[in-house]
Amino acid sequence: MRLPSFCYLFLIIFIFPLFLTADEKIKLITDDGCVIYGYENIVSTSTPIFLEFHGLGSSSIEWKKFNEFLKKNLINYVAIDFRGHGESIKCGKREINSYKELSQNDILSFTKDIDSLYNYIRKKFNNDLIIPIGASIGANSAMKYFYKKSKKIVLMSPGINYGGFEISEYIKKTKAEILFTVSEKDIYSLNSVRVFLNICAGEKKRCDLILSLSGHGVEIFATQDGYHYIQKIIEWIKK
Repeated sequence: MRLPSFCYLFLIIFIFPLFLTADEKIKLITDDGCVIYGYENIVSTSTPIFLEFHGLGSSSIEWKKFNEFLKKNLINYVAIDFRGHGESIKCGKREINSYKELSQNDILSFTKDIDSLYNYIRKKFNNDLIIPIGASIGANSAMKYFYKKSKKIVLMSPGINYGGFEISEYIKKTKAEILFTVSEKDIYSLNSVRVFLNICAGEKKRCDLILSLSGHGVEIFATQDGYHYIQKIIEWIKK
């Protein structure tokens, strides 16, 4: 049976774009033999891309709400599961079925997971378009890795020290612009961000702040003003 022409038009306008914007699964191998899984949605390699890093005990799925907004606005993103999280459970012959099995060295090796993603993405994107965004320990590990590489970094609920990632010195040394997000109720992170902002002021760096009423890391997206915070992050990267 032949479909009416308007049906074909419907398929082109409404169905085909869904295939264009579907997340694609990625598989990466770190220098120390860990298999890192994630997903990406790339609309254009000439526009910015978010590299997303989750918090301890979470996974790349925590970025779902943020990425729903990015997808609607045709913004590129890629998220990974750190070793011992989500689908990233194989490291050589070793299997890490829970983040609770991670040693201190494993946690500090999150930067190797980040490195595998960065090396993958930089083959497609100019370095100026790569914007890391991390939550909690994902923020701290991203800051350590990208402080010399990026022009803009988004740190959601960072801390003075998470899992051995002490980042005050990296904030002092970086030339990147930094956007901090933190909740009024997240006391440790709030006090940490105050220290970081003082460093920025002393070094005459451009550092901005989004202060939410509640939530740690990506939890601010689940609050009543969640989409407002997402919009503010997007506006900041476009400046």
